[in-house]
Amino acid sequence: MEPHVIPPMRKHQVEALQFIEDKDVFALFMEMGTGKTKVIIEKASMLYRKGLIDCILIIAPNAVKPQWPKEQFPTHYPNKEWNGYIWDGASTNKSSTAFHKGLNDKTRLFVMSTNVEAYQWDTIDIYIKAVLAERRVFVVVDESVKIKNGRRKPKKGKRAGAKRTNKIIDLFKNVKYKAILTGTPTPKSPFDLWAQFEFLQQDYFGRDYFYFTHHYGIIVNKKTGEGKSYSTTLDQPTYQRIKDWLKKAETEEEGVTPRTIEQISIYLGLSTKDVITVKNMKEYSAYKNLDELKSLVSRITFYKDKKDCLDLPEKLYEKLYCEMSGEQKRVYKDLKKKMYTEYLNQELTVTTKMALLMRLQMVTGGLFPHKDLESPKDEYTYTRIGESC
Repeated sequence: MEPHVIPPMRKHQVEALQFIEDKDVFALFMEMGTGKTKVIIEKASMLYRKGLIDCILIIAPNAVKPQWPKEQFPTHYPNKEWNGYIWDGASTNKSSTAFHKGLNDKTRLFVMSTNVEAYQWDTIDIYIKAVLAERRVFVVVDESVKIKNGRRKPKKGKRAGAKRTNKIIDLFKNVKYKAILTGTPTPKSPFDLWAQFEFLQQDYFGRDYFYFTHHYGIIVNKKTGEGKSYSTTLDQPTYQRIKDWLKKAETEEEGVTPRTIEQISIYLGLSTKDVITVKNMKEYSAYKNLDELKSLVSRITFYKDKKDCLDLPEKLYEKLYCEMSGEQKRVYKDLKKKMYTEYLNQELTVTTKMALLMRLQMVTGGLFPHKDLESPKDEYTYTRIGESC
């Protein structure tokens, strides 16, 4: 049998590994295609060889989840002394057996890959708690923007992202080794950083989510048409109104006084400190103290853009896995076998192989094409077939 040869690390990957070598918690903000997964696997190997961990638990988007045990570890881990398990709800005896086999085999590294969406439900809790009780765990959140929603309690039936974020933070708060990976840590605002770093280290910024947003954002209190109060970040029209008000005050005899600042504050719903912040701004921004925030984040973060990686190959291809739901599989099999199927009392019939291929492709994408009585002769209506796993 030929020895297992792993691809060599590129220069920026070596730099990343050196940066995180002595860190228990860290962030890799590396653009897609720069190979952050390999860096994590090297880190896991180092921790395992030192006897510091015997399990790596990955939390990833559903389509990315299978890649870790199916592709990344077989390619990049230096030996075959590991057991892989892909979370599927432990829904079958075979799956449950595979989980317990990996959990109980203490002679190998246990690689457990879970999807972030699973943490919205309670099913996974007992399995995660078993892993934490039996193993020394290194937890990795791949595409950590999936846990960017803050610590506020979600309303019933809403903000599922906040519910799973809160659960992930709580489940792993006592784990020593943790990492977050993403290429875009702040897709919407700097506020997206709070929960990601709260996962890494409790009270990382020394502020709860409310005070974090008020320290790094310019917050305006407004009212809806129904008179309900709400808070939001400063928008450009409000910024311009403040600037115009201040400019007008400067032309008056008294100039801009503390009374002027207070009037703007009360009328527009800002703190007096934020009115002064806007006064000193040369251009519009909804945020403040960003140099301070970047300094705090940079203590445990390695950054890398693809344009800075001169030794990267021209293209890297990535496989994404998405399994059909049970109902999709039924519709697909019926249509393929009989060229006819039903879903929610709607019928679909095909008469040619070309049409069959087109309709099967739609079903794999989660769509059921059918004709309503009101529809024109050649037009279809499309109904969602549940959700893919």
